[in-house]
Formats: sequence, structure tokens, C-alpha cells
Amino acid sequence: MHPVFLLLIGAIFIFVTNIIQIFIHGHKNRYLNTLLSISLFGIGWFVMIFLLTASGGIQHYPILYNKGLPIYYLIAPSFYLYVKGSIDPGQSQFKISHLLHIIPALPALVSIIPYNLLDTDEQRRVLKGLVNDMTLLFSPHPYIVGNWHWIFLPSVACIYCIFLFANIRRSRRSSGLTKKATIWLYSYTVVLTLFFLCTLTATLKAQFDINGPLHVFRSGTFVFLGCLCIFTLSLLFTINPEFVLGNRSSKSDDPNGVLPNDQQSLPDRAGKSDPAENEPVVVISHEERTQRKIGSRPKIIDPVLINKVEVLMKQKEIFRQSGLTISEFSAYCDVPNHKLSELFNSHYKQGFNAYINHLRIEYVKRRLQQGDWKRFTLEAISSDAGFVTRNTFIVVFKKLTGYTPSSYIAVLKKGIS
Repeated sequence: MHPVFLLLIGAIFIFVTNIIQIFIHGHKNRYLNTLLSISLFGIGWFVMIFLLTASGGIQHYPILYNKGLPIYYLIAPSFYLYVKGSIDPGQSQFKISHLLHIIPALPALVSIIPYNLLDTDEQRRVLKGLVNDMTLLFSPHPYIVGNWHWIFLPSVACIYCIFLFANIRRSRRSSGLTKKATIWLYSYTVVLTLFFLCTLTATLKAQFDINGPLHVFRSGTFVFLGCLCIFTLSLLFTINPEFVLGNRSSKSDDPNGVLPNDQQSLPDRAGKSDPAENEPVVVISHEERTQRKIGSRPKIIDPVLINKVEVLMKQKEIFRQSGLTISEFSAYCDVPNHKLSELFNSHYKQGFNAYINHLRIEYVKRRLQQGDWKRFTLEAISSDAGFVTRNTFIVVFKKLTGYTPSSYIAVLKKGIS
């Protein structure tokens, strides 16, 4: 079998495996899972149709042909929105403005309609003619999509990749991404860009190659490079599955910067108390102190604020942001610090740090109960939950569960509830 085909078959297998794992083990919200799956599925479908077309086998599966073009247009936009949502919790839910990204796919949807209105026998005749004469791909034909798609599609995708680079760079500068996540995103975007550039170059070359399009598709240098890019894309997901399965760690891990809360909370060898576990200091205004002295009733907590906190913490899982402080969280909620302090102390009956540590431990327990300890290290799982250091994680885990993480895993292995 041709090396190109072997590369693509391997890539399809890995992509399918990744899509399955996203839905089984993924910890992002459903919208982000869907966006990533669309991107991966689009690439996988593109590879499958390319293999069938180049090998001539597509004539035996007419129902598959001319179905994926609109999805190809969504590969880059879906990954772009996925990355934005992974970096910025405010973009992790569907917004009406996101529908603008499907506009380039609409002409593709119109282009595939004529072929799909044919009956199966007529579709088979069209494909038989295509297999015998691949130049039909680049000639006007009522049932084969226009050649301009294969120029416009990768061009639009490359533009999205440029915006991806800018978004990653901006997020890294604002300490929104760890170094590891930044390297992974840059690597994936570079390879994705190369893939679309190879697609564009191979399409242009196939129209003018004296040996015909089939020679370019089977043996062309740019096609081989494009296939290598696809295989590399699939491997990148395998190399760093944590980002795919929900790790959107943020905050710079720069050792020269200010230590996040969790790192500051490490107990030292002298046995000092762990400040990360202490309740945050509640700043009380002079007016509030006066009201307390005269025995006035406590302020009623705003239910809208409670809902906002619940959405950010439990749906968008913002507690997984490493080093999250109440000041940063107040910026997300767009309310003053003292109102949040009052909310956590009055409504949740605990301080901000204690609250997010509780959510982090519950998140870790869910991952361990799902069997993630078989695939990831405890450091990786605790880092994904928002803990900066292993020691802090162990201290908090034992305090809230009564077990060390290793003992908890041992209990799970024995099947003891």
C-alpha cells in the first residue's frame, strides 16, 4: 500500500479514538466538546473521502460522496472557537455571534445539493466517470462541486489560523495559559496551517500537472506533506491528551512571578500553618461596622449574584484556574470584593479559598472515580483541578476526605465505597 494511504489510515484511527475519548472522558462543557469534535470529525472525514477518491473506491460508496464539504469549512472555525472558549470562560458557551462563523459553509451546502438529489444509480455513474477521469474535479460539472471551493476553503482556514496565533499570543501575555498549553496550541496551529497550505498548493498544482490530478494526489510532494501534517495533528492530541480532555489551566507558571494562592499555601518544614486553608480576610467598611454594632439586620444576598457564582463555578468550572483569587473572581462577576466576601461567608458559610478547594477536590474525586488515575498522574489531575503544587493538593485532599490521594485510589481499586 502507498505510504500516503498508510499515514492517512493511521490518522483516521487516532482521530476516531480521540473523538470517542472526548465524549467519554472529556471534562469541558458540551458546547466546547461539540466544537472540538466537529473539527476532528471534519479532518477525519476529509481524509476518508480523499482515500476513497484517490484509490477509486468512492464509486462503490456513492452515499458518502459530496457530504463533507460544509464540514470542511467548519474545521478551522470550530477549533478557533474551541480555543477561545478554553482560554476565556466567557466564550465557553454558545453565543449568537458564533453563528457568523458558519457563513463560509453556506455556499458549500448549496453546492452539494444537486448531486444529493440524484438517485443512487445516477450518483454511481457520476462517480464512475470521475474515477476514470480525475480532471472532472477541475472542470465545470453540474454534480461535482466547483474547483473554487478547494482554493477558497484553505484560504479561509489559513486566515482563521492567523487569528488563532494572535489569540494564543495575547492570552499568553495576559497569563491566561500555562507554558505547556501555549506550546501545544502553537504546535497544533502551525501544523494545521501547513496542512491547509499544502491543500491549497496541491489543488493548484493538480490543475496544471502534465501527468494529471491522480498523479498529484497519489505521489505529489505537497499531498505527502499534507498527509504527514494530518498524521502529526492526530499525534499531537495523543501526546497531550489532557488539553483535549478538559485541561484549560491558566495563569503563568513563571517562577519569577508572584506565587499563586495554592503555592503560597504550602506548609513549611517548621510546621507553620497553611494560609491557603485560612478563611480570606473580609474587608468591612465603617458603615457596615456601625450597622453591626447597632444590631441592624444583615443584608439580603442578591439571588442574581448567587446564580452568577454558581454558573461560573459549577458550569464553567472557573475554580480550575490555578491561583484564582477573590479579586480575580470579582472581576468575572463584575461586583466588588466585599460583596463576594459577604456572599461566601453568609450564604456558603465558608471563605472563598475553602469553597474553591472543596470544588477542586470534588472534581478530582470525580476523575479518580471515572478511572482517570489509570491514564494520568496525580500531579496532572491535581494541576487540571487548579492546584499548583502536589503538597498542597495532598494536604487539602486529606483534610476534606480523610484519605491521602493514594489511599483513596487504593480504596477505589478494592471497590469499597
